[in-house]
Amino acid sequence: MQEYDRFSDPEYIAWARKVKERDKFTCQICCETNTYLHSHHCNSWDIFIEQRLDVGNGITLCAFCHEKFHSSYGVGRNTRFQFEEYKKLAIILRKVALEHGKR
Repeated sequence: MQEYDRFSDPEYIAWARKVKERDKFTCQICCETNTYLHSHHCNSWDIFIEQRLDVGNGITLCAFCHEKFHSSYGVGRNTRFQFEEYKKLAIILRKVALEHGKR
């Protein structure tokens, strides 16, 4: 039996595209547009099965912000609450950095 690969699943690909289109191909944390973007599940793929293809459960992140989220909260078993917590902190840190002349 072949292992399921969501990245080659037409329904998953369509979901990811719709999330990016809705978010105007912009990272919802750092506002980057001209970079590699990911469609992130706010409530994770592994435990929120009924939300896997719900566009409302997705958010567009650049590769950097996506990696930072998962390095803080791990991969899998993630929740919207964790994401909202991460987003608030990341936005605060970004404002502080901009005030001090950094990215």
